[in-house]
Amino acid sequence: MNKIAVLLVISLYICLACKSDDIGKIVRSEKTTIFSVEGTTQYQVDTIQYAEIEHFGVGDIKMEHHFLFPNGDLKAKQIYEFLDHKTNASGSKYYDYDGSLLSYYRYDYDGDKLSASLAYDASNDELLRIEHYQYNDKGLRTVKEIRDANNTLSRAFSFTYDAEGNMSSLTVSDSKGKILFREDYKVIGKNKLTGKWTELWGFIGKTPNSCKVREFIDA
Repeated sequence: MNKIAVLLVISLYICLACKSDDIGKIVRSEKTTIFSVEGTTQYQVDTIQYAEIEHFGVGDIKMEHHFLFPNGDLKAKQIYEFLDHKTNASGSKYYDYDGSLLSYYRYDYDGDKLSASLAYDASNDELLRIEHYQYNDKGLRTVKEIRDANNTLSRAFSFTYDAEGNMSSLTVSDSKGKILFREDYKVIGKNKLTGKWTELWGFIGKTPNSCKVREFIDA
């Protein structure tokens, strides 16, 4: 093998190694803080109920999801798992604040879209529940069904979106289709570059019911 061929092989190896190192690297995060609005006037928040931080890797792949107490301490976290050279998670593991494994998930796909999630008890591998998902032609999730271990429908969540892909409503129904809850959303603030919401208020009728504030953080 001549020197040029050796250099090409070394360059290729370095390139592949760099890509491999980047697979699990977190490149950006989104923090969502959920506020109480009880007893407040429109567009005035009260106390923090809880917060969430989603961490994304190269290719905007979701790697981790952290759940926080109102004071910012970690409550639990979900870590996504990937098979070699795959960009869709094969499953995830859910840990409490001290690192104890509580449950784990296995995922099914229809093409590149998550179609089902199966949740198991980590202590005994018992199937706890099944979730099924549907999407619109823009790839946005429009339906989430919660089913028990026997695949019997328990709850259904329906979502609608505005022209920029921001959620505009959430409807929760029981197993017979009876509406249990509906919340309509109004975007108060947007990220200038992406058009994604940075402040989202939920209303039941004309009464404020929830407020979410989202921050976009570069790693």
